[in-house]
Amino acid sequence: MHGAETKSFLSRRRQLKRSSQTQFSYLSFVSDFFTQEKQANIPDHVLYDKLFRMVVSLKKKAESEETSAEERIGLTNFFRNRANLTPEENQILQNISLEHIQQVTPIDAQAKIIIAQARAANPNGVVHRNQPPPVELVNLQKRRDEMALRHRNRLKESLGADGFAKFDKYIREDFASRIQAIPLSSINFDQKQ
Repeated sequence: MHGAETKSFLSRRRQLKRSSQTQFSYLSFVSDFFTQEKQANIPDHVLYDKLFRMVVSLKKKAESEETSAEERIGLTNFFRNRANLTPEENQILQNISLEHIQQVTPIDAQAKIIIAQARAANPNGVVHRNQPPPVELVNLQKRRDEMALRHRNRLKESLGADGFAKFDKYIREDFASRIQAIPLSSINFDQKQ
């Protein structure tokens, strides 16, 4: 998927992103796959969580009835082509990504409940900027971060040292360059979101 196909995919991805409920990182890091600002030192748990989410998102889009056969192949092989993976390595990436999302989804659901409760306990549903997050939310974030690292390690074991080194280089040099960190200081927390 190159050139016009990539632009078309990115346009559809942005439309889907706008129309669907966006995923969130509940404590400290907000990112977007397709910005062009290069970021240094993205924590591995953030980088690999975003990778796993994108792999699953591409897979779901490929399985959509509205996706043509040609698009389906491009979406399914996106990382295979970009990171020069073998078909087997691509399947390993897809399997581990799906497992990661299946395990993180219940944690995200618990976090949404805790966030809603914290908002409900405050006037107008606004949590004051200086108020620390609930301990339960901090613990869920730690579990979520650890899960991303565990799945990254499984990917490393499954691809082998050389295969993972090649893939990790692609992730850090290409994929990471499309993730934008939004500093917490730039977010207005005084308005209900």
